[in-house]
Formats: sequence, C-alpha cells, structure tokens
Amino acid sequence: MKKISVLVFVVFIVTASVFVLGLGTNAAQEKEKEKALPVTKWEYRVTTSARASDDPQQILNKLGEEGWELVSYTPAAQPSGASTFQAVLKRPKR
Repeated sequence: MKKISVLVFVVFIVTASVFVLGLGTNAAQEKEKEKALPVTKWEYRVTTSARASDDPQQILNKLGEEGWELVSYTPAAQPSGASTFQAVLKRPKR
C-alpha cells in the first residue's frame, strides 16, 4: 500500500510540474509573439468620380503611386447615363 501511495505522489508531482512549466512556457511564447508582430495602423480614403469623363484607371494608378491600396471599387450609373465610380483605398498611417 505504501508503494502505491509513493507512486501516486510521484505521478502527481510530475504531472503538476509539467502543467506548471507548460503554462509558463506558453505565456512567455505569447508575450514574445506580441513583441514580434507590430500592429499596422491604416488611414483610409474614399474617392468618387465627379464626371463621366474621369478615367478610373488613371486616377487609381496615381493614387497607387502615392501608396494607396484599393480595397473596394463600385461603379455607379447616373440617371443621365453617365458612368461614375466610388473607390475605397487604404495605406499604412504615416
């Protein structure tokens, strides 16, 4: 009976040690990940064409050269039949 008690005690100590050490390691790893991954802050811009003669490709290429990335593009037909658009863009905050 005494051997079983000692065995149970040893198993308990080993299990508790693995559990405690495992949690400490994971917490340390999570903190290290948080330090390693910077959070990107974004600024956004909504551009709408005012005239049907606006060339969307030319406008978006110019904004792309300024560091803007296209997120959403919505073409819109006006009652007059003119074709306009709305674009949502983003870039890392400066």
